[in-house]
Amino acid sequence: MTIAESLPLVESHVNPEIIFPEGEFWSDEPPLESNLHL
Repeated sequence: MTIAESLPLVESHVNPEIIFPEGEFWSDEPPLESNLHL
């Protein structure tokens, strides 16, 4: 899988969760969101 193919998969998985859900997503992958805020 190339990077171009990986990005859409990651974005489609992160975008809906970026709206701050119940916090379950943050417990699973906090590094991802932390980097975006920094």
